[in-house]
Amino acid sequence: MISALLINLIRRFLFYKYFLGDDYVNTSGYIRGYMSKNMKAEDFIKVVVSALNREFEEIKEGVSLEYNDNEFIISMGKYKVVISKELIDKLKSPYGIDKYILE
Repeated sequence: MISALLINLIRRFLFYKYFLGDDYVNTSGYIRGYMSKNMKAEDFIKVVVSALNREFEEIKEGVSLEYNDNEFIISMGKYKVVISKELIDKLKSPYGIDKYILE
């Protein structure tokens, strides 16, 4: 069952997007912020890796995600980043994990 909060957020998003236009509000940041606050670390890191895959589609191997015990291994070409669940929870902001991976 969808909560009243989620229904309210969807209504607000649709209002901004269709009546005020995309220039009025950063809709992708709005949605990403909602996901970062309400998703488990395991699910949110999948969203981040999926977004990075779309952003860096020219990388032949793409961006891959592996899970090992309590850590995630993100590979981009010849580069690898290891990030723990605890660090993901600490960095959870709309683009905090992306920034950590790309730095």
